[in-house]
Formats: sequence, structure tokens, C-alpha cells
Amino acid sequence: MKNELQKLLPESLSLSPAMLEQMQQHWELLLEWNSRVNLTAITNPREAAALHYRDSLAAIEHGLTGPIVDMGSGGGFPGIPLAIAMPDSLVTLVEPRRKRVSFLRTALSRLGLKNVKVSMSRAEDGPNQPYMSLVTRATFSSPEELAALQPWVEETGMLYFYRSSSYEPVPKSRRVLYDVAGDSRALDLLKASELV
Repeated sequence: MKNELQKLLPESLSLSPAMLEQMQQHWELLLEWNSRVNLTAITNPREAAALHYRDSLAAIEHGLTGPIVDMGSGGGFPGIPLAIAMPDSLVTLVEPRRKRVSFLRTALSRLGLKNVKVSMSRAEDGPNQPYMSLVTRATFSSPEELAALQPWVEETGMLYFYRSSSYEPVPKSRRVLYDVAGDSRALDLLKASELV
């Protein structure tokens, strides 16, 4: 998977061999757990490199700053690849399902990620403190869902919604289209101040 990922990275985004190896270790652990806990439908290394890892890193190219919260982290996307690529930024993975939380905690321990913590909670629960950036691959888009995200982000912060380009844009967001290995993807950027 890591060799495939390396080929997909733009020149502006360079990862060290150690970072690529951590992503490979995450992928191997994800596959190991996937038979017991439904973490991903993607099991092909080439597809994973594109649609999980390369796609997760897209927000870095659009001004992502820490601290970062990954809402609905699931198997750790986009939070774990971002935490690996941005080791100086604190990343919190928010996931409500116990089995997935167990996977995430195991992954952090195995990968030795010191800049990541896991929170077993939901958007509606609210944070202890707001973050500069919120990233999510979950499909938050109703007014109620978006309102639940507001307490999680600083007033001057930004929300990054990873979508298929066929999805409707998040209301009030600015859509950035990009291509990942022939797949059309979208990143909807929404200023926290626009949530109100």
C-alpha cells in the first residue's frame, strides 16, 4: 500500500519513509481487525492508498491547522493519516462505537502516535474545548447535524467535509474538486463563522 501511496502524492506533499511505514502498519492492522469489526469495504491496497490515505491528506493542501478533531473517525480516516503527516498537531478521533474505539486505541498504541487521543462520544455530546479544524468523512449536512458541530470548532476555525463529488455540497461551503487516481473527490470547506 505504501508504494502505491508514494506514487499518488503531489510534489507539495512529501512524507518521510517513517511516515509511510506508519501508514502501512495502520493499513495492515485495519485489515487484521476488519474481519471482526466492520472498518472498511476497501481491501485492495491500490484502492486503499488512493481512497483512504491519499484522500485523507487532501485537507493539508487547503490550510489545515491544528489542533484537529476527526468527527466519526471509524477506522481512523482521515485522522490517523493526518496525525502521521502532521506530527506537531494534536488530533482527537471522535467515534461513538465501542469496537471501533478499541481498534483506534490499539492502532495508536501500535503506531506510537503521541499526538492523538480517542474520544468515545458523539457530535451532540460537545467537546471539552474547541479545535481550530474539524475534519469528517461522515455525511453531516442537515441543519441539525451542522449545528451539533459548531461547539467543536473555534470561531476562526474551519470545517473540512470529505465527499464524493456526486454529493450535494454542504450548505454555505466552498467546494474544492480534486482527482485521486481517476476518482473525482470533493472537499467542502466551511468557515466556523458560517455555521450560525
